[in-house]
Amino acid sequence: MDDSLKVQIFSRKLIKPSNPTPSHLRSFKLSLFDQLAPPLYVHILFYYLLDEDHNRAENDERFAQMQKSLSRVLSKYYPLAGRFLKDELLIDCADQGVEYFEAHVNGELVEFLQEGPEIELLNKFLPWNPPPSPYLATSPLVAVQINKFECGGVVVGIQISHFIADASSMMTFLKEWANSCTSPTEMYPVLSPNYNDHFVSIFPARTLSGPKPRPPADYPAKIVTQRFLLDETMIEKIMEGAALSCSKCNFHPSRVVVA
Repeated sequence: MDDSLKVQIFSRKLIKPSNPTPSHLRSFKLSLFDQLAPPLYVHILFYYLLDEDHNRAENDERFAQMQKSLSRVLSKYYPLAGRFLKDELLIDCADQGVEYFEAHVNGELVEFLQEGPEIELLNKFLPWNPPPSPYLATSPLVAVQINKFECGGVVVGIQISHFIADASSMMTFLKEWANSCTSPTEMYPVLSPNYNDHFVSIFPARTLSGPKPRPPADYPAKIVTQRFLLDETMIEKIMEGAALSCSKCNFHPSRVVVA
């Protein structure tokens, strides 16, 4: 199946915050640490097999709800819908939107996962391959791709600019997006405009002088990536061990937590 894997984009749009960002929050200043972050996009993939308790029509409703909930959550995390202005060292929060793709994928998701796909194939599930330059004022800071398999399974691919989010803040955002999908009536107030000001006042971004660092001459041309596959039996053993070691605090980790 790997050789014949085809991912065809059939929808591409910009998802904007459901509520306009107030004018006094238009500029989101970056700290020195944001400025020094690698110019790349952090990415993650989520795999969802078809729930036997839901049919295809209900799946379509879920996809529509995902877009609506993403728009609502962006009203709170408004910098993610902005654009990076390199010369001004800030995020222009004018609700330009995040890029949202939908794609058809041939075959069965279970079969794809069981075969242990090559890393290069996983890039097909990401919105951008390769991603745009994060330095351009036209480049979105976030992109989402919903990959729909013929069997009803789904792979959600997400990319976020490292200038605006690290892995921890990325997961915080995704958790709120997930909560918004399950609680569509919940309100998401805009983040306080001062929550980042104190940190920026201590470590302000600034114009950096001097030549850009270059890798040494013997720097390897290729980067090696490793995968760690945990089968169901191993995950259950880890869950049992974690629950046993945390018996006093009554902690029972889920499969996702231990993996």
